[in-house]
Amino acid sequence: MIDTILLFTSSFILVGLLGIQSKNVQQSKYLMAAVTSIFISISQFIFVKIVASGNFYDLTVVCIGGALGIMLAIYAHDRMVQRK
Repeated sequence: MIDTILLFTSSFILVGLLGIQSKNVQQSKYLMAAVTSIFISISQFIFVKIVASGNFYDLTVVCIGGALGIMLAIYAHDRMVQRK
């Protein structure tokens, strides 16, 4: 159960960070892109460590986490940019 929660969370964060990174790159936000890259590396490390022993149930959890992560990342990034 802990692995399932960690997989969901790491996928949510990883895909969310990748979405934010994409927006940072598109808008040439160099410092934010550099900081986000560090967090992407950490998230990928955790994700790979856990998913290496996964099964098809874990794949479902990862897909749901990733889908929710990207939706939140787009929403949050657009709101932060609008404020500035």
